[in-house]
Amino acid sequence: MTDIIIIGHKNQDLDSVASSIAYAELKKALGIDCEAFVFGKIDDETKFILDKFKIKIPKTIDSLIGKKVILVDHCANCQMADGFEGAEIIEIIDHHNMAGDIKTSKPIKYHCEPLGSTSTIIAKYYFDEGIKINENIAKLLLAAMISDMDLFKSPTTTNIDLKIKDKLNEIAKLDIEKLGIEMFKAKSNIDKKTDEELMNDDSKEFELPRATKALISQIKLMELDSFIKNRKTSMMKLMESKLNNYGLIIVIVTDLIKEGSELIAVGKTDMVEEAMKIRLKNNSAYIPGLLSRKKQVIPPLMELK
Repeated sequence: MTDIIIIGHKNQDLDSVASSIAYAELKKALGIDCEAFVFGKIDDETKFILDKFKIKIPKTIDSLIGKKVILVDHCANCQMADGFEGAEIIEIIDHHNMAGDIKTSKPIKYHCEPLGSTSTIIAKYYFDEGIKINENIAKLLLAAMISDMDLFKSPTTTNIDLKIKDKLNEIAKLDIEKLGIEMFKAKSNIDKKTDEELMNDDSKEFELPRATKALISQIKLMELDSFIKNRKTSMMKLMESKLNNYGLIIVIVTDLIKEGSELIAVGKTDMVEEAMKIRLKNNSAYIPGLLSRKKQVIPPLMELK
């Protein structure tokens, strides 16, 4: 086993896996023994990109106990892989809100920056260190940025992200729009998935105000209407069945073409109405322009008193 494990959040997405792989390659170039790992199954979009660019899927790890660990794309205990209590966290690189519940026995490197993806940060490291990015790593990082920023249409996108995108594409030479549509199609292939799989593909736990443990999931599709017609009722039943474990459950179903989302909530729905300044009808509401859980949903919920 390598000295240092680099890993993203337990329900992995493309940004967490790509930043793990790319950061491990950077560390190796700097003479540090480390390796990227994943916890559990990777999602369809990540598999599509790794297959397309012929990049090996990282090894799976079942527990972090006894390991030296670098966390990427998360900084909350509830999002960490199993066994984190017995691990030595030595570094964190993230672009989300600071949860404040990770404790370390000594100072560590902690880099959190308000950018559209963790992959942007990793790419900046390469450029700042003067380390050459090979073509496949450039493609991988760029794909992760496309994913996390919804083809750079998300409100999380910054000028820094756009500059890094251009620098990476000088190496990757991708048709970004074409790749984005291919990725959206891979992400939107939900017909063979159960409601449980859909909810779990991109779900994160949060500790919200009012002593509320929340599960917030996002499902991104090319077309929303069929989901509302065929899956909304069964998804709500699944959500309600999990309220023994959570005070609030939200599923954000995003239409990537219309650039808006149906927000479905069960549990303490008054918190959602108050934070989002909306009125739910039958536990849901369509919100034009809602694309980002990180920037448009979590902050107003966190700000509740």
